[in-house]
Amino acid sequence: MGRQKQGIGAASGIALAALAAAALSPVARAADSWSISLGIRETGSSGAIGSDGGTSGPIEWINLDGVTLNADDTWHTLTWNFAPGAHTATSFSGGNGVLAAANNKGVLEHIRIRNTGGNSGGEIRLRIDDIVNTVGVTPTTITGFEGFSTATANDTLMFREPIFSGSTVANMSTGANGTLISTASANSGAQSLAARWTYVPNGDTNQWLRLTTNNAPTLGNPIIDIGPTSSLSIAFRMSVYNPTGTRVRGIDASQFQGSGHDWVRAAAPMSAGGGGLSFAFLRATPATLYVAASSAT
Repeated sequence: MGRQKQGIGAASGIALAALAAAALSPVARAADSWSISLGIRETGSSGAIGSDGGTSGPIEWINLDGVTLNADDTWHTLTWNFAPGAHTATSFSGGNGVLAAANNKGVLEHIRIRNTGGNSGGEIRLRIDDIVNTVGVTPTTITGFEGFSTATANDTLMFREPIFSGSTVANMSTGANGTLISTASANSGAQSLAARWTYVPNGDTNQWLRLTTNNAPTLGNPIIDIGPTSSLSIAFRMSVYNPTGTRVRGIDASQFQGSGHDWVRAAAPMSAGGGGLSFAFLRATPATLYVAASSAT
């Protein structure tokens, strides 16, 4: 990485900071949207909620493409109710269209994210927080992603990186790809998990991502109770850089605000906790303009 540092006056620094923000941020946000579903593996596990339930058993989609999440950069908590009549089940792999398993236990195998809004070429940014399995009136927080180091390696914490799944890798394009701890925004507490990817830029509304927990080293294959008095809630925050209808050079500085990702680490490989992108980035304080140029991937 090559860097240059140049001192400037306070007023000029503020002006250049504004110019940098204008140059690197999209001027408009398109009405991109995605359909969200759960993929539940019917394992019949006997372990505790949140423990590793393994990878054996059929997978049912719950409320297939039934919930819309817009790129409004706002937190939304979505809840799937497992009571009979309160959900639909559709087989993804080996299922029978009925959500049921021994011990009323299954595994949160994946989140299905379908490109129903037809986004073409945008870098999708999905933050995930507060995964809570409620049985009767008793909630159990599987994780809120608190307490994990911001240096936690990509592809290791609950959800694998978007290109991991062979089911949907053909729908993925080049660009940022990863699942990392972020301190930039959280539904509660100070941390969330940030997933980033880009669909093949053809606007196909049948493209989807299988964001899977399959054998993740930490919190992989988490057991959930799928009994008739149970539900699962997950908080999501969706945004898109370079939305449909826009073409922007550079990288959005706001993605890296917070102690977890700073302007230097943004250029580092994702395996080291960075953004893994080629970019030119400016940051200004009242006294100094910093310019960083990188071709890191």
